[in-house]
Amino acid sequence: MLYQQGDVLIESIQSIPTEALIKDRENNKYIIAKGEATGHAHLIEDPVALYFHKETFYILAKIEFQIIHEEHLPLSVPKGIYQIRKVREYDHFFEETKEIAD
Repeated sequence: MLYQQGDVLIESIQSIPTEALIKDRENNKYIIAKGEATGHAHLIEDPVALYFHKETFYILAKIEFQIIHEEHLPLSVPKGIYQIRKVREYDHFFEETKEIAD
């Protein structure tokens, strides 16, 4: 399964890399992406475990959780294991990919 909120993709995966380290909460929430244009953040306040490895976030959720952002509706995601990625776009003129700014 694949879920999207703005420039953030949440992809269901089978397992978290064994080298991934658990990330601590900041002010009782996890910030999974900060908006470049507005400074708003995609965040999780529900009790999930967030891991980080090679510039990628992973979520282990034993319950349904929500991703919150000031400019989007809350996104409910079923329990499971997920990888967080940024949406990228391909520029055919410059023949390169770049992250989408949210």
